[in-house]
Amino acid sequence: MNIRPDRKFLASLVSLALPIAAQSFLLSSVNLIDNFMIGRLGESSIAAVALGNQVYFLVMMLLFGVTSGAGIFVSQFWGKRDLATIHRIQGLTLLVSFCACLIVSVTAVAVPEGLIGLLTTDTAVIREGAQYLRIVAFSYPLTAITFSFVMVLRSCGFTRIPFNAAAAALSTNVVLNAVLIFGMFGFPALGVRGAALGTLIARALETCIIIVLSYRRERPSAAPLKELIDWNMPLIRRIRRTSLPVVFNEIGWSTGMVVLNSVFARIGTEAIAARNIADTVFRMLMVLFVGMGNGAHIMIGNAIGSGNEQSARRLAGQFSLLSPMTAICTGTVLAAVSPLVPQMFSVSPVTSRYIIQFLLIIALVFPFKALSIIQIVGIFRGGGDTRFSMALDVGGVWLIGIPLAITSGLILQWPVWLVFLLASSEEIIKSVIGIYRTISDKWINNLTEDEPGIPLDKAPK
Repeated sequence: MNIRPDRKFLASLVSLALPIAAQSFLLSSVNLIDNFMIGRLGESSIAAVALGNQVYFLVMMLLFGVTSGAGIFVSQFWGKRDLATIHRIQGLTLLVSFCACLIVSVTAVAVPEGLIGLLTTDTAVIREGAQYLRIVAFSYPLTAITFSFVMVLRSCGFTRIPFNAAAAALSTNVVLNAVLIFGMFGFPALGVRGAALGTLIARALETCIIIVLSYRRERPSAAPLKELIDWNMPLIRRIRRTSLPVVFNEIGWSTGMVVLNSVFARIGTEAIAARNIADTVFRMLMVLFVGMGNGAHIMIGNAIGSGNEQSARRLAGQFSLLSPMTAICTGTVLAAVSPLVPQMFSVSPVTSRYIIQFLLIIALVFPFKALSIIQIVGIFRGGGDTRFSMALDVGGVWLIGIPLAITSGLILQWPVWLVFLLASSEEIIKSVIGIYRTISDKWINNLTEDEPGIPLDKAPK
């Protein structure tokens, strides 16, 4: 089987992955702009916003888990062009994600100091982080709606609407941040509260644009209310069986990232500020591979749903070859520009040194991280192999990354760069295990086939 990326493969990938990557880049740019502007207020403010955004990070990972699990079904049912079942899945996704985000939002508004206090003991950081969190938490339910619509659009190959909405949100966020953080055009200088308010308004705008354009252009996400609530137990059970591992995957992984951030926060304010800046740069560079992973998910899911498993195998091989090759080039560029990054921020010499060290380590593990994303998000989830992908992803963080970080950083108190390197080593192990799983073909599962005697569209409610 020839797995060299050909012209047809690259054309399909570009049409799907490029808008997704561009949208992810815009979303990452919002965080970078927040950090850049807040960075003018000092390291304490950077740390406050970074830790305040840890709650949003958990929300995003929860939503990513719910919508990714649902998206596995949507991409395969789109291969069969079964729009009614897609709308039922969309309705379930909306209900679950909105309710979960509402609970988190209420908690964050009620006790923001308590949540930030779990991550740091610095009173100044807790105070500013709580101010930021109390405002931005109102955006979480809106984000749930956005994710649910975007999941359907992306899984069906309609990527332009999410990109346009993200572009409008970014533009709004940039302008409002400048005005509200520093107090321009007669507005008061609100500092971190201004950043939170600008982000809230931008996310509300993004949600409105996606809903309006979905229905105006009659995209697959424009579901009638009747179909959104037309659920049946066989469908719910099947979605639950495949999607719950994805939800647990994202919750387990994102909680692990919060624990790692807490380790660096306890090492020192300089360490967590540097990690946040380096991580923001890393996420901006990873958008290409996030787009590639989502493109793999869609293309592989569509192939399996249409009954073409041989095509799915070939696509898995092509993505596994292309992603690390591209990441080597990206990592080389990152290593070359790493000394320039600290100059964008008002940070101490110690923090600047940490930032450069972290970025060089990220450049080193970049090919393994890129391959891991393709395997977990694209190949395994696209094929419905969600239990294995959960074990691989969560196990890497909790059994390798976190124990090494705690031991080296808090117990042995080794140099910060070495702590970061050891915490990042999980990506190498995960990607190697993922290669063996891909070769085995055990990840291929057709989720559109009816279970014996229980057709999904005619099952009793």
